[in-house]
Amino acid sequence: MIEETIIDLREMVRNLRKVGFTEEAIALAANVSQPTISRILSGKVKTAKFEVAIKIKTFHMQYCQ
Repeated sequence: MIEETIIDLREMVRNLRKVGFTEEAIALAANVSQPTISRILSGKVKTAKFEVAIKIKTFHMQYCQ
């Protein structure tokens, strides 16, 4: 379950990047650092705080669907 959530987060961040958002903009929306977004993209993040996951998902829903 957690592994699937991280994969989903990575895919959402990739989609946001494809529509033109920078890692910095995504980080600002999720209230995390840009290196955290970079680690999500690279697969180095093994767990994510619930609040971060919700913020990324909300941002993704606004701009990618």
